[in-house]
Amino acid sequence: MKTQAAQIRADVSVVIAAFDAADCIERALDSAVRQTLPPREILVVDDGSTDATADLVRGFSAAWPCVNLISLPVNVGPSAARNVAMQAARGKWVAILDADDAWRPDRLESLTAWAERLDADLMADNLIFYDQHAAVPGRKAFSASSPVRQIGIQDLFESDLQDHSLFSYGLLKPLFRKAFIERTGLFYDESIRCGEDFHYYAELMFHGARCFVTRDAYYIYTTPVGEFSRQVSTARTTIARFDEILRNADVLAARYAGAVDVRLAAAMGRRRRMLEAVRGADIAREYRSSGNFGRYVATVLSQPATFGLLFYRFRRRIRRALDRRLARRRT
Repeated sequence: MKTQAAQIRADVSVVIAAFDAADCIERALDSAVRQTLPPREILVVDDGSTDATADLVRGFSAAWPCVNLISLPVNVGPSAARNVAMQAARGKWVAILDADDAWRPDRLESLTAWAERLDADLMADNLIFYDQHAAVPGRKAFSASSPVRQIGIQDLFESDLQDHSLFSYGLLKPLFRKAFIERTGLFYDESIRCGEDFHYYAELMFHGARCFVTRDAYYIYTTPVGEFSRQVSTARTTIARFDEILRNADVLAARYAGAVDVRLAAAMGRRRRMLEAVRGADIAREYRSSGNFGRYVATVLSQPATFGLLFYRFRRRIRRALDRRLARRRT
């Protein structure tokens, strides 16, 4: 492990909330300290881990003084853990890095340049999907014709349609302008443990945040299921809870009712219906897994949106299987 050298730094505070991340935290930290324009500081919040996460971070900080460990006695969840670091952050920009993800070396240099040029409040980049078990990067999350585009609250909601959408902007990990956060007083809602990023971005945009996204990909995002291995990532600790996400959707709708026009209300309604369909599909899958096929069929047939979603997933699996077969024939 090389020792940190004196050099010009990006005015960025990196925030990493880590819970039982001993198997991946060093990869995240290594990608953050080895930026072409390194961050001002890296704040790692050990969120009540029961493994060696804290010890590994301490070892890193001995060689890289910009790495600072904040230890919490009990697990409080990603939202509260991030808030602890965001409130302590001294940088002009705050960058969230999940403990199981990583960055390309030029991420901070590129994104801070874009953010300053565009006078952004949130500056995000494309994602590179990463298969933990195969240990290889895959495709980019989305394609775009222009190098950078501004997205608004309408785009955010229209993108988050789960399986029926190619990509959700809620997965992005933008740079946040610290002054905008301080001016609005907006931090992560600490009651949310699932879907917290989408909820936070929506609140920031409802308060006028200018958000831009570049098509260039610098953030290496560990997918829940590997693109190549088809195995579930062991680094992911968050379990999707669609009851909670639905409640939070209703909170946003009620809180910002006065700021929602007809078009946005329609997009929010579509997203909510899709969330209900996904929740129904999860319930149906549990019945099928337990061998209760009667309840499985009844659940699917009683919810048209869930039936449509499952049929869409079935067609997608068939299409992917055919694509793989054709690819094997060509080779």
